[in-house]
Amino acid sequence: AHAEKSRLRDQLRFTEQNSERVVKLEEQVSDLKYQLEQETGMNANQNQQEKDDHLASLQQQISEANSKIIEFQLASQSGEQDLQQAQKEAEHWRMECDKLKELQSV
Repeated sequence: AHAEKSRLRDQLRFTEQNSERVVKLEEQVSDLKYQLEQETGMNANQNQQEKDDHLASLQQQISEANSKIIEFQLASQSGEQDLQQAQKEAEHWRMECDKLKELQSV
């Protein structure tokens, strides 16, 4: 009976140790799963953040390009207006010269 009691006690201790090991392993697995989810999630978030940053950068470049286009259009319009004004002045002075030539020929 003593040997049987001792054997049962050993078996119980062995079972408890195994149970503790199983619990520790389950905790490790759980920690690893959590870590994997975090890293996977962070990678997904990081990739999304990189995409968002790239998109924002492209949008900024587009906005700057549009601003330059508007600037060039305004400068072009201004240049066109300057050219028209210069042509009007040239026409005015050509007419003045023609008048002077007429007066000289008379």
